[in-house]
Amino acid sequence: FNAYDFRAKDLGNAYTKLNNLSLAAMGFRDELVKSGILRKNGMAYIGRDGVAVITMVKDPRAKEARFNFTKPMAMHEIRHGLYFTNPNFRAEVQKIYNGLSFQSKTFVKTWLKNKGYDVNNLDLLIREFAAYFVQGLAGEKIGNDLQVAGDKLLEIEEPYVAELFGKKVPDRSLDSV
Repeated sequence: FNAYDFRAKDLGNAYTKLNNLSLAAMGFRDELVKSGILRKNGMAYIGRDGVAVITMVKDPRAKEARFNFTKPMAMHEIRHGLYFTNPNFRAEVQKIYNGLSFQSKTFVKTWLKNKGYDVNNLDLLIREFAAYFVQGLAGEKIGNDLQVAGDKLLEIEEPYVAELFGKKVPDRSLDSV
């Protein structure tokens, strides 16, 4: 994977438990502390409530486009940030997922499992569903309720994205931001 998303509290827990960090990992942790996303409390690191960290890697040496930062990738990760930090958005996404047919849920689980995701982690499953299926799946034949779900996801995210960027992002990418 070339992009990652984390709840600040999960980062705090990880940095508290991990030993023998690389210099890069220590530097990242220290930047999170400096920016106030994490705070040190004795030997523990505590992540701020309601804060998420999203990361994307742009590798200029990569020959394949999938290893380079793209605007749809950024929007995908921003959706994770919304899911982590906005309980209303998260509840709406969960409602849409829970409204899918058994067949569509099976398709989502199989599709995500084939991409390497742990589909037994329901929170991960639902947030990846939201991030991928709003974008549509190029070349994939999906059921009508999945297409409707993708349209609903786009509709519910618009006010949150507008709040983040100060305007609507009409084309499911960041081209207009």
